[in-house]
Amino acid sequence: MTYFIVAFNNKRQMIIEAESQTTDKDLVGIIKDYWEFKGWYVTVREEA
Repeated sequence: MTYFIVAFNNKRQMIIEAESQTTDKDLVGIIKDYWEFKGWYVTVREEA
């Protein structure tokens, strides 16, 4: 499973991490928690 992580804040969009993709689910959780704590809305898309 590959996870693509995107954060949104005040109508801006930022792709997180170099290519915004990882296969490490624990890392996805850490990144998501970090940016949500900073006030961003984070979406994670999963692809097989």
